Amino acid sequence: MSIKVCVTIESPEHDGDNGNGEPTPVPPTEGVRTYSETIGDGSALEYMVHHNLGTQDVLVQLRDLATGDINPTGPRLMSTDGNTITVVCEEAPAADAYRVTVFAAPDESAS
Repeated sequence: MSIKVCVTIESPEHDGDNGNGEPTPVPPTEGVRTYSETIGDGSALEYMVHHNLGTQDVLVQLRDLATGDINPTGPRLMSTDGNTITVVCEEAPAADAYRVTVFAAPDESAS
């Protein structure tokens, strides 16, 4: 199963208005920054994911690789600092059980 996502972002290159008052869709490669990592080792309850996106203003998706469930109940997600999120599990997940994806807005300082 695949999921397609349409993201609308206002960026310096796109003012967000296509002339008729509607937002202009911007391809995710022009704005959203992402980092993904697979976690789980069968014993640890806590995983630090070093995304290095430089902000705590992130959206985190946790996907159970066995079931495909998005953000399953149980694991708790915390923004530890501007470059790290922590996943805390009630039970140790199996090896490579979860895929963590971190999304952040464009880096305004890079423009």
